[in-house]
Amino acid sequence: MRSGKSLRVVLLSLLVLLLASANATPACDAGVELLITEFMALNEGTVADEDAGYSDWIELYNPCLASVDLGGWYLTDDAALLTKWQFPSVALGRGEFLLVFASGKDRAVAGSQLHTNFQLASVGEYLALVKPDGTTIAQEFAPAFPPQLADVSYGLPQAKADLVSPGDTTSYRVPTIADSGIGTLWTGSTWDDSSWATGPTGLGYTTSGASGFDVTFYKANVTVGSLATAEGVIADPITQSYTVSETAQVINYLNTGGVGHFGGDSPFPGTTIGQDVNDFVVQATANVLIPTAGLWTFGVNSDDGFGLDLTRQPHFFEMSYPGTRAASDTLAVFDIPEPGGYSLRLVSFDRGGGSSVELFAAPGGHSSYNSNFKLVGDTAGGGLPLGAIGAQIGTDVQSVMQDVNTTLWSRIEFSLANPSLLALLTLNMFYEDGFVAYLNGTEVAIDNAPSPAFWNSVSLVDRPVENAGISEIIDLTAELYLLVPGTNVLALHGLNESVSDGDFLVLAELDGAEETVDTGSGNFFVTATPGSYNNGGFPGVSGIPFFSHASGSFLDPFLLSIFAVAPDAVIRYTTNGSEPTATNGTDYVAPISIDNSIRIRARVFEPGFAPGPVHTRLYTMLDADVTDFDSNLPIVVVNTFGVGVGSSFFTLNLISVIPKVSDRVSILDPAQFEGLAGLKLRGSSSTRFPKKQYALETWDPNFQDLDVALLDMPAESDWILYGPYSDKSLMRNVLSYQWSNDIGRYAVRTQFVELFLQTGSGAVNSSDYVGVYALTEKIKRNPNRVPITQLESHHDAEPEITGGYMLKKDRLDPGDSGFRTSRNYLLAYVDPKEEEITAPQAAWIKGYVNDFEAALYG
Repeated sequence: MRSGKSLRVVLLSLLVLLLASANATPACDAGVELLITEFMALNEGTVADEDAGYSDWIELYNPCLASVDLGGWYLTDDAALLTKWQFPSVALGRGEFLLVFASGKDRAVAGSQLHTNFQLASVGEYLALVKPDGTTIAQEFAPAFPPQLADVSYGLPQAKADLVSPGDTTSYRVPTIADSGIGTLWTGSTWDDSSWATGPTGLGYTTSGASGFDVTFYKANVTVGSLATAEGVIADPITQSYTVSETAQVINYLNTGGVGHFGGDSPFPGTTIGQDVNDFVVQATANVLIPTAGLWTFGVNSDDGFGLDLTRQPHFFEMSYPGTRAASDTLAVFDIPEPGGYSLRLVSFDRGGGSSVELFAAPGGHSSYNSNFKLVGDTAGGGLPLGAIGAQIGTDVQSVMQDVNTTLWSRIEFSLANPSLLALLTLNMFYEDGFVAYLNGTEVAIDNAPSPAFWNSVSLVDRPVENAGISEIIDLTAELYLLVPGTNVLALHGLNESVSDGDFLVLAELDGAEETVDTGSGNFFVTATPGSYNNGGFPGVSGIPFFSHASGSFLDPFLLSIFAVAPDAVIRYTTNGSEPTATNGTDYVAPISIDNSIRIRARVFEPGFAPGPVHTRLYTMLDADVTDFDSNLPIVVVNTFGVGVGSSFFTLNLISVIPKVSDRVSILDPAQFEGLAGLKLRGSSSTRFPKKQYALETWDPNFQDLDVALLDMPAESDWILYGPYSDKSLMRNVLSYQWSNDIGRYAVRTQFVELFLQTGSGAVNSSDYVGVYALTEKIKRNPNRVPITQLESHHDAEPEITGGYMLKKDRLDPGDSGFRTSRNYLLAYVDPKEEEITAPQAAWIKGYVNDFEAALYG
């Protein structure tokens, strides 16, 4: 960032601004149009892009001008190449934010998510916003921004005043005919509301939870053998023979086959239990209310496959089993960032034979089904509740409003010392069905309500209840003159569609902002706010914890000490895999006794600084019955610490790779690599085998890919634990790969190993032995694997467009369509991915394959 240069446009925390920035003025300097107000260089779970990936991101903000066209502006991470990535024509209004993903995917299409052609380096690097002339630097972080932390953003502290927030105390009244002569006097700042009821916002009630899941059954006229095909059936009516819709309180369907975990099965819509129906798709959607943040395990028992999405912007979670199978469980542990309503979408499908699906959930992390799981929607049985607006209700007014009146009045008081410092004012409304908003007695916003609105007015139409969860953002900057020093009142007239309507909500957020900024420094934000105003943040970050023992295996109990450099630092730690925070975990006060397999996550807290990075140590205890185990093959030990192995990567696995350095290797010998790893089930039909296949990633302490050389194979982070099952010799694939390499044609390198996989808790013992596997390279573009040139989006003509490409003849990934050759072979894109390849590149590679087929078969 340019030092010693004050643009007076960075927004300081309002409180700090009022107390300490007498030199700031509410005006924009000449030439100031846009700012980088926040970015994240290590996004692990803060906000997902449209590909469900957690890419780096950069936030732009327009503090001054009525509108700025970004067409021709640039972002760069290279001071020697200021025109590295160019914006398309996108308008950004005053007070608006724009999020750009620094993913390297290079997407610059107006109206779609934007992606730069570079990624941010978490160790720190140059970053700049450049004006359309390609030489004028509008803002820069130079020579480099400081090292960044996972899911902690960096940028400019902004002056945002939360004038009215959810949960603030409000006075409210359901008016009667006795109030018919009041008009709008009740909206003024001097109105006496002392006799009104009070409670936290929002005000409302709902019976939508009883309506449950919206379920649609699609009978297909095509073979439905994958999740991708199932999604295609939903999207294309031509592939549908007929559809049947219903509302269900839980997802607990059975046609024929396995009955799953819960009784009381229901037939799929339009079917009868026991009468087999094949090739169909079911889609179920609902709003599920998750009461607490932290780990939650969602489970689906399905025959055949399924896909599940859980969304609360900007957070996105997913799990799936994309192929066919008999009735089986898939579990996924989601780290829920905040309580509230989440949009849930479940798609299940049946190819043939039995068909069933159950959806269940439980708090905490679980590796297999147990009695803690309850059907989602079965509130009587302890399951998560459903509802469109329940999470936003702070005070339930059903008893005083439903069947009494369609109108409710409310008043929220807030104080403001100096309104003249505010330059922007925004009202965010959540409502069902209509509202009128007043500021100190003057109407400032109205939607779906008559004008004027009386004591018993009705909303104009029945607004879809699902829209109640979507914030309506209203710019009230033109109404700033209504604010006064001292007490102000935001009054809300909420309206329902009828007195008997089962849903009602009125909830407001009123935000003010200053436009004066000092760009002389940046802050770290523990709570990132992509697309919104930053908080005050911290000028620096606390230090790191130091451990007396490295991660690894052990036989005898020991004492673990944790240290911090700062004398006034507090160390907090957890043992359940969750992240230590100011409110989660235990203060370290004395050495910790380690007498079993355990995960320790620790973090340093220093006064006045952001919490430090979380450091993790994993300790695997070896049971006495394995201490004598040795082999003529290398040994691999994987401990999931009770999380188990599912269809998506789980954090906090410990892998130990023990090489063979003599004729025999012992499980007690030193490991070549002992560290963090991610593990998931691999394959489709092979998941039915008793001996499972696994995808393996080696990770650094921040759970990012870590290139490691394993068992004389070149360093990389992506590996496969291939378990030969149908090949009883265990050797056929391995020998084929070896012979290909022997004649100079690359094939994946392999090393046979003996594998211990601990999916439960406690010490690793002989029951965790799962047999002989082949540790195998994953095919990918890499100098040490497939050394082809990376295609960029601008490679649209020869010679650049000629490669490289990686294709596969395999089952399509969810959402992909691939392409068919002239001989009708279906091929899928691997590198570039289907969502990344450009139309000219797709046409070129298809033409190349077709020409090859013509030469081969001509």
